[in-house]
Amino acid sequence: MYRDDVVHGCIAVRLDTVGLICVADGGAQERLAEEIFPKLFSHNLHPLQFEEICAKVFMKARTQQLVPKYVTAISPGRTSVTQIPFGGMSGGIFGEWDHELYGQMLADFTRQPLDIVSPGGGQVVTWIGDYDEPDVIDVRAHPWP
Repeated sequence: MYRDDVVHGCIAVRLDTVGLICVADGGAQERLAEEIFPKLFSHNLHPLQFEEICAKVFMKARTQQLVPKYVTAISPGRTSVTQIPFGGMSGGIFGEWDHELYGQMLADFTRQPLDIVSPGGGQVVTWIGDYDEPDVIDVRAHPWP
C-alpha cells in the first residue's frame, strides 16, 4: 500500500507487516501523538486499522495552520538548519477537525462504503476502538487485499 498527499506533505507506506507514515510538519503531529502511538503500535494492527491511522494523520495535516519556520546558519565548512519552536509562533498549530471530510477520507482509505463509515451526524466508525487496547482483528479471518 502506498498513498500520498503532496499538497499537505504526507506519505504512507505499508509492506506486509511494516507500516510507515511521514508528515512534513516539523514534528507537530509527533508531539500530539507521543502518548497515543507508542501504546497503539505495541499491538499487531490489522491493515484496516493502519489505514484508519493514516486517514487520521492525513486529515490532521489538512488542518495545520502554522508552517514550520527554519533558520539557516552558514559558516566556513559548516551549515546548520534549526527549526524555530512552534511555541514561539502566534496562533494554534491546527485548526478545527472536519468530521464529514474525515469520514470521506476514511471511506476512501479503507475502501468501505461512506454510509457505513460515516452514518451521519458527525459520527465516524473506528476499527481501532480503545487506543490503549485496540480491538484485535484477525487478518486470517478478515484478509486484506
